[in-house]
Amino acid sequence: MDEKSVISKINLIFKGNGFIKKGNTWRKNEKDVAIVIALQKSRYSNSFTFEIGICVDQSRDIDKLKYYTCGISFRLNKIPVFDEVNIDKALDLDSDNELFFLDMVAFLEKDGVNLIDRFFDFSYLKSLYNDNFFKDKMIDNAVSYTHLRAHETS
Repeated sequence: MDEKSVISKINLIFKGNGFIKKGNTWRKNEKDVAIVIALQKSRYSNSFTFEIGICVDQSRDIDKLKYYTCGISFRLNKIPVFDEVNIDKALDLDSDNELFFLDMVAFLEKDGVNLIDRFFDFSYLKSLYNDNFFKDKMIDNAVSYTHLRAHETS
C-alpha cells in the first residue's frame, strides 16, 4: 500500500460525509463547531496518525484552522469507541498488512465518521467533558469550557 492510495481512500470517506479536503487535512463546520482532521506523516517512519481538532470558537476562520490551533486536539484513536480498530497499524505503510487498513476503512465508513460527527453536538461534547475525556486534550481549559457552558443553556 502506498501513501497516495491511503490518502485517496480516506478522502473518499471524509468527502462523502461533507468534509472539505485541503492537503492532508479535512474540515467540516456545523452550527458553532468546526472539526479538523489531519493525516500526519511521521518524521521517523513510513506511518501516519490521525489528529483531530475541535473548535467551538466561531470567530476563527475554518479555512485557516489547523488541528493543533483548535481549542481541543487529540489523536483520533483516543476516541473511546475507536479502540476496536488498530489505527496505528492500519496507517503503518511499512507493515504491508492491508487487512488492518481495510478494517479501519470499513469502520470509518460504517460507524467512524458518524461518531466523529457527534462532536458537532454540544451535549455530547459536554458529556465527554464531564467524563474527563478532554482533561488533557484542551489547549485552554477555561476558555474551551466557557464556550461549552455557553451552549449549555441554548
